[in-house]
Amino acid sequence: MSKRNVIIVCIFALAIALTIIILVRYSLSEIESHEVGLKYDNVQKSLEKDVYYEGLHMGSPGFTFIKYSAVFRTMQLVRFECLNKDEVKVNLELSFQYRVRVSALYEVTRLFKDEEGHDQMLESVAQSAVHEACSNFNTSQFQTERGSFQTAVKDILLKRLGEVFTDIADLQMQNIQRPRSYEIVVQNKETAREDIDVARQERPRLMALAKNKLEEAKNEAEITLQKATSNARVILTAAEAEAKGIETQYESEAAVYKTLKNTLRFSNEDFIKYLATRAIFSEKDSSIDLAIGQPPELNLN
Repeated sequence: MSKRNVIIVCIFALAIALTIIILVRYSLSEIESHEVGLKYDNVQKSLEKDVYYEGLHMGSPGFTFIKYSAVFRTMQLVRFECLNKDEVKVNLELSFQYRVRVSALYEVTRLFKDEEGHDQMLESVAQSAVHEACSNFNTSQFQTERGSFQTAVKDILLKRLGEVFTDIADLQMQNIQRPRSYEIVVQNKETAREDIDVARQERPRLMALAKNKLEEAKNEAEITLQKATSNARVILTAAEAEAKGIETQYESEAAVYKTLKNTLRFSNEDFIKYLATRAIFSEKDSSIDLAIGQPPELNLN
């Protein structure tokens, strides 16, 4: 064989070897330990039903694996808003662990194409499930029955995601935030309740204090009344004594004037003239009250 033919044969053999290597290279695909997959023939556009696990697998040239996670992954809903039974917006933050059922990989792939498409659908279904759970609880129950709400969300998720061939391992409710206005009302209500409790506790002491003040006021009023009565009695006694003294004085003067009138044998008119004369020429000022007739009837000449 000529040298040229040898070269041609070598080139041809090398080409065949390269072709075989390329075909082998594109006929092999690896699945990691945390993955499972289905074979998809890109040439014939066909999908196999058999599930493949960890390892290096051979298939028709140009095939690929449509891979899914073999372990549980976490999906989070952050700052998720839902309407509760009272039609009040509630902000939630929760997460749950999920995994596609290996036995249903063929159906999942036909429905959602691949893991990314399945995750997009899964998020929508999860949000719908949380909305449903929210609508069954009123505003106060989100605080008083938080555990029941978390259980309800998980139960609905299990049912809804089970319909799309997905299992749930666990669910965590990180935060439940009610509207700020509602929180303020609740805080004010709690403050008012505490104030009422304090008032109830203080009521016996305040009642006793008020009763003591009432007794003190009654005692002071009694003392004031007794003082007023005593002062009135003293003033009345003094007035009666003064009146008695004046009356006695007048009686004494009347007796003197009567004796004088009888001794001097004055008529009423003469006696009045006598008194008038004494009053006029008296060295000391004195007041003499007489019951006499009208001035024209008095003649002092």
